[in-house]
Amino acid sequence: MTKEELRIRFYALQKEYRPIMDFLTENQYNYPEYRGFDASPNNLIYKPKVLFLGYNPAGGKDWWRFDPKHQPHLFLWPHLTETDLFFFNKNSARKENAEWYELDKPVNNKFPRQMVDLLYELAALKYPEKSNEKGSNQKPSWADEFKQSIMFMNLYPVATKDGEAMVSLFRKICKENNTLAHCEQDEWHLRMFFIGVMRQMIKLIDPKVIVCMGSQTFHDYTYSPRETHSLDEILTDSRYDNLIGFSRQGSWDRNIPNIAKEIFNRGFNEIKE
Repeated sequence: MTKEELRIRFYALQKEYRPIMDFLTENQYNYPEYRGFDASPNNLIYKPKVLFLGYNPAGGKDWWRFDPKHQPHLFLWPHLTETDLFFFNKNSARKENAEWYELDKPVNNKFPRQMVDLLYELAALKYPEKSNEKGSNQKPSWADEFKQSIMFMNLYPVATKDGEAMVSLFRKICKENNTLAHCEQDEWHLRMFFIGVMRQMIKLIDPKVIVCMGSQTFHDYTYSPRETHSLDEILTDSRYDNLIGFSRQGSWDRNIPNIAKEIFNRGFNEIKE
């Protein structure tokens, strides 16, 4: 499939969001939990080796619009266009306008820093002879290869402060607007709509491995009851042989080596230079 064909077909799926996206955009000042709509694929590619699947865009791209000096907040336009992988951006993982591989710089944001740590673990498994590149403050030799093999998307494109705020928002929408498409029943059925669209997107892009970033993402995507998991656990489901997950409750740094091994053994080791 060409890049152009992929983009056209992906956009056709994005359009399924329109009833909810338009409603939230047009009524955003009525719902303080709402912080934007972001269905932008990070690095849209066909048959990526890894798709990292987050829960929702916590905080949202437009977090700065919620500065107290902007009251009411500035208008939030939906985000649908393809973007680069956020953890490779300058000033994302590290402060002082640093690149992601300048590991001696202060941490700017914990989550992208953890994603970078995970990539270094994957690189150590695939290219153990290049382990001395870590800490050199130079762009690793594997960087471009990995960029061409990885995608990131969120299961739910509705940005809120956190997952609880998103569920609260969905409850309000369904209670107050039960004639709105996909809101006729309860908030779980609204979530199921978003999960259904994501399943279609994943079928289209056809990743080798899907990594659910958090147990909530894992259980929602697999339609399984939520459970409490240890930080050392790798979540699997016999119905999905290419899917893993892990808990992000607390600090999951200690589980990064285990996560990297699971990703590597499920197909990441097939990447060619």
